Amino acid sequence: MAYLFSELRDLHSKGISAYFFVFADNIRCHAIHRDHLANATDANEIRGPILTKMQSFEGMTSFQSKHYHYSNFKDFYDTTSRPSNDPPIPTNHGNVPFDSRLLGPDHLRSPDLTSALSGTGGSYGVLMTGPGMVVGDGKDTSANPDWSKSFWGDNYPRLSTIKEEIDPDMVFWVSPGINANYVEVVDGRVCRVQSTPQEPSKHAPGMDRVVEADLENDTVFLFGNQELTGIQLPAPGDLVGLQP
Repeated sequence: MAYLFSELRDLHSKGISAYFFVFADNIRCHAIHRDHLANATDANEIRGPILTKMQSFEGMTSFQSKHYHYSNFKDFYDTTSRPSNDPPIPTNHGNVPFDSRLLGPDHLRSPDLTSALSGTGGSYGVLMTGPGMVVGDGKDTSANPDWSKSFWGDNYPRLSTIKEEIDPDMVFWVSPGINANYVEVVDGRVCRVQSTPQEPSKHAPGMDRVVEADLENDTVFLFGNQELTGIQLPAPGDLVGLQP
């Protein structure tokens, strides 16, 4: 994993977003290639050397790969997340509350990162968003003390000032988010607090639209042997190597 982490900065600079699922006996990755890189040739050229290097390490088996083509992000979303009555198409299964941390380039270069993640017991996820992509955090923020430092560190005061200048009326709000504690949810409505806080709250305000996943019924889909599209992962020996 140390080698893979070292490659993430270069992948990010190319505008690639990816989610890595790391388990004790395998690593899975869903990568999104946008714009001129959204084709099999460029995707293989970018990830081929990385995967080839990884499979050369002791104990690693040959990698498997598969391409999915979507005309736009809506097409991707409709196929992978949007509720549907068609069983083969997965639906939005809700949020899974996990402890999470925002990592920067310095973290990815740290030799201590791999050993720190070993404390998870061998299973964890790494989400990398490319430039222009955004991600929302759906975890239970009430269990995340000092959320502003956990996510943004010493950058939070500067970002708070920028947020106040650009969006003084808090039109855009998410929790946890910059100046999230400037508002609160009251009877399903987002309202400004009576006086602007001088510093971040200990806990980020809760949101009333968080739907947690049903782990009893959806564990296989979320963490098991299914692709993002809801179908089974390739069987051993199938789709080995780079696919055209």
